[in-house]
Amino acid sequence: GAPQAVDHPDHHRTRKTALIAFGSNRSPYQLKYKFGNLPRNRGILVEPCRIKDFDVAHAARLTAYGAFPAALIPAVGVEVGVAIIWLNKTQHMTMDATEALGSSYVREQILVPVHVGENQVISNAVFYRTLHKSLRVDGQIVASAGTHAEGRSSPAFSNQQLLGLAHLRFCPEKTFEEFLLRIINDNEYRSNLSIQLTQQG
Repeated sequence: GAPQAVDHPDHHRTRKTALIAFGSNRSPYQLKYKFGNLPRNRGILVEPCRIKDFDVAHAARLTAYGAFPAALIPAVGVEVGVAIIWLNKTQHMTMDATEALGSSYVREQILVPVHVGENQVISNAVFYRTLHKSLRVDGQIVASAGTHAEGRSSPAFSNQQLLGLAHLRFCPEKTFEEFLLRIINDNEYRSNLSIQLTQQG
C-alpha cells in the first residue's frame, strides 16, 4: 500500500486510461484508502504532469469532511503541476463512485495536451470537471496554495486559510473547532453555507 518506485512504467499504462489527479486524488494515501492494498504488479501508476492554460482552484462548496474541494479550471497563461494516474475500467468505476458524478463532478476528456516528463505528451487524458462555481475571496477566484503553478496571478490560499475566513464571516461567535465540527456533522448547515459561498461569487 505504500508508494514505491516503478521499474517498468509501461506495464502499468497498458489497457488503462490516464486520469488527471489533483487535490486529494493525487495522494498515494488517498488512493490506498479508495483501492486498498494492491500487489506491486497491479499497483496504480502515479506520474507528475503539467497542463498549460489550466490551474487548480477551490470549488465554492464545503465537503462532509470539512474542506473546500479542488477544481481544475481554465486559466490562460498558467501552467499547473498536477498528476496522472492510470486506471483500468474497474478502477475508474471505483473512482467515479467516490466523486459524486452528476451532482458535484462530470468526467470528461481534457482538450489540451498533458505533458509528462521531458518529452511525453498525452492527448486523451480525462479529468473530473466540477459542476460548482469557483470560490472567490474579495471578488477574485483563489488558487490552491498546495498546487504549484507557473504564471499564476490570482491569489493562492490553503484550505486552512479559507476555513479560517469562512469561520470569521459565518460563525464568529463559535470557536473554529465548533464551526468545523458543525460543517462535518450538520448536513443542512453545510448545504446552506455552500449556497451562500456560491452566491457571493
